[in-house]
Amino acid sequence: MVLLADDRALQPRGDVVPLVRTGVLERWDDLGTAFDAVSARLTTDVLVQLNGFVELDGLTPTEAAARWWAGG
Repeated sequence: MVLLADDRALQPRGDVVPLVRTGVLERWDDLGTAFDAVSARLTTDVLVQLNGFVELDGLTPTEAAARWWAGG
């Protein structure tokens, strides 16, 4: 697997946007803050890294997320 550079900017950005019902956010006050913190850390480079953990390292998405969250 080779990571290609998008030198013509043909690939749209892969921004992560959490969607949660208002009622859920009202029930769990800290959930919105937690989503904001995680979303701020999920850059395009991080998404590429997470994909690499799954596709190249053979991790499950859950394992890849845990590795990333732990700083690895």
